Amino acid sequence: MTIELGTNERKIRSFIGWCLLGIAIGFLVITVINSQNQLLDQLMQRLPGSLNLLPTGVFDDKHVSALKQISELLPHNETVVVSDNRPVFEYFTNIEARIPSDSYSEESLVSNMRENGPSDSYSEESLVSNMRENGYKYLIVYEGNSQVHEFSELFSSDGLKRLSLYYNEIANYITVSNDIHIYQLKN
Repeated sequence: MTIELGTNERKIRSFIGWCLLGIAIGFLVITVINSQNQLLDQLMQRLPGSLNLLPTGVFDDKHVSALKQISELLPHNETVVVSDNRPVFEYFTNIEARIPSDSYSEESLVSNMRENGPSDSYSEESLVSNMRENGYKYLIVYEGNSQVHEFSELFSSDGLKRLSLYYNEIANYITVSNDIHIYQLKN
C-alpha cells in the first residue's frame, strides 16, 4: 500500500528542504568568515614581521593611538591642513581638517601663477601664504603621502627639510604605515 502525497504537500516538503539547505549554507558562510578573522588575529600576534602580507594601514593600531595623542595636542577650535588621510584624521581626532587644495581659492591660485609661474603655484611658499590667508596654524604631514599630487615632493622626506624655514615641528609620530609630522606655522 503506497501513500501518495498531494501536490501541495510536495511543494511544502520541497520548500522546507530548500529552507533547511539555505540555513545550513548560511551557517557555513558565517563559520568560514569567523574563522578567517580568528586566523588573521593569530597571525598578527605570532608573525609581526609578516605585516607586509596584509594591506598597510588596516591593522595599524599605532596610527589610531597617534591620532588620539594628536587630538590631545592640538586645539579643537582650529582647522588644520592635512597632507593625506583627511577623513581618518577627522574621525579619530574630532578636529576639522582641510587638504591643501581645499584651502586654495581660485583667485589665490591664479594670482600665485601670475607672480611665480605654474611650477610654483603649489610650493611651500604658496602653502604658507595660503595658510596665513585662511588663518590656519597647523600642518599635519603624512610623510611621503599627499592627496594633492603637486605637493608630493614637498611632503617627501627630502621636502620636509624645507618646511623648517616656515614651520616649527612640534611632534612626530611613527606608526607601522606612516610617519606623521605635526608642524606649527611660525609667526
